[in-house]
Amino acid sequence: MPGRRPKPTQLKVLQGTFQKCRGNPKEPQPELGIPQAPEYLQGEARAEWDRVTVHLGNTRVLALQDRTLLAAFCATHGRFVEMLQAGQDISPGFLAQYRLLGEAFGLSPAARAKVHAGKAEEGKNEWAQFLNKKG
Repeated sequence: MPGRRPKPTQLKVLQGTFQKCRGNPKEPQPELGIPQAPEYLQGEARAEWDRVTVHLGNTRVLALQDRTLLAAFCATHGRFVEMLQAGQDISPGFLAQYRLLGEAFGLSPAARAKVHAGKAEEGKNEWAQFLNKKG
């Protein structure tokens, strides 16, 4: 199927471009949360997992089913760091893979600019605040 990949509805909502008439009412809604780190992630890969899951969890972008793709990103990051430390040349194909995996989670400036996700505000009731200001 040629052309652009369809954006998930949640991404359209966060970007402010969602139109109900163009939405998919049967689109699966994954459970948001931070998945458990795979045991095979070690060293720099595990450190990247710990760092990036906090960020993605706070911005409500990460779903539990994203574990495998995020693990692939973190493993690629770990390999990237190993290659840099060893002074190895990094192929353009490897860099493209690394970039694409990161962009899947909005981890580049260009990808992040497309997402307007805010931090969840727990227990905030906008109507209660409005009523309290009037009185």
